[in-house]
Formats: sequence, C-alpha cells, structure tokens
Amino acid sequence: MRRILYAFCIAAVSGALLTACNNAPEKTAASREQPQVVQDQEALAHIRLTYQPGDYVPTEFVCMMTDEYREMRQRLVLFEGRAYFGCCEKCQELLTKNASMRTAIDPFTSKPVDKATAYIVLTGNNDKVMYFASEENYRRFAENRGD
Repeated sequence: MRRILYAFCIAAVSGALLTACNNAPEKTAASREQPQVVQDQEALAHIRLTYQPGDYVPTEFVCMMTDEYREMRQRLVLFEGRAYFGCCEKCQELLTKNASMRTAIDPFTSKPVDKATAYIVLTGNNDKVMYFASEENYRRFAENRGD
C-alpha cells in the first residue's frame, strides 16, 4: 500500500510539473528576434561615431588637450566636479594640472569658455573643434561666416 501511495504521489507531482511547463507563455518569433539593449558603459565605449564639419560633437569624443575630434570615446578626467576628456594619460595629467587646457575662447564672443560645458563643433580642418559658450553663439557665428 505504501508503494502504491508513493508511486501515486510521484505521478501527481510529475504531472503538475509537466502541466506547469506546458502552460508557460510561448515566445513568439518577434520576441526572440528583439535586439538586447546594451546598458554596459564599457561596451558602449567602443562605439564609433562620425560627424561632418559644422556638426555638434559630444564632449566625450573630443581630446580637450589637442582640441581634436576622435571617433572613440576619450578618457574621462574629473576635475572640480566637471568632466573633461583626453586621449592619453599625458592629456589626462595636463588637464588636471593646467587650467588653461580646460578653457577655450568662444570664436563668436572672444570670451573664455569652459570646455566641459561648451557647445563643441567640428570645424573640418584636420578633425579640429571649436568651443562655444552656447549653441546660439555657434549659430550666430556660422551666420556671420556665411555657413
């Protein structure tokens, strides 16, 4: 009798497990083909972007020591709560030690601008960039030049 009860219990549990597995929602072809969103910042660091002359360039794609656009994200340099970027260890070191490397002159106003907060534009001359205090300053500068 004990063996019959034991066998019955095993059969009942097995049946319940099989039923539960069969009731799981089936993945559709569309859900299997959806790309995964990459949240890992390290993986994103290797994404290459290209810009045209006159385009806004995000700060992380500019070596702020050489004032050049780079196709890959640059090394982060945090200084006094602001984010600067350099292409190598030497650039990182100089950005922290030399205040003049963290500022540029806005071509429209001829006033100093902090590179960490600047509106950066690719000039088209050997990947060089210009720093503006705002997008509006860049627009007015471009209008005056006839761009």
